[in-house]
Amino acid sequence: MKFDKKLNYYLRDAHVDFTAFEILEVIPQKNDHAVVFLAPRTMGTNSNFCVQYMDNHNYYGSLEKMLEVSVAYERITDKDAERIKKDYYTRKGDN
Repeated sequence: MKFDKKLNYYLRDAHVDFTAFEILEVIPQKNDHAVVFLAPRTMGTNSNFCVQYMDNHNYYGSLEKMLEVSVAYERITDKDAERIKKDYYTRKGDN
């Protein structure tokens, strides 16, 4: 997959299986890294959302839980979380 130079830079620590996930959002952090939010390409019984930050990968059963934890750890703001959620459901046609 081809990305622009800036996105490639922020994805340098991410290990994304593009057959299983799609990128929801990449949010740069102050320490020159980024938080990468991933959604499952297909929803099923074992589908999880994933947030990656540096070498950490955390999986969640719902988009809302993933965003809630990310706000609690101050990786994103409430406003970012609402925007990501709105964009995701708009894209999926579930608004």
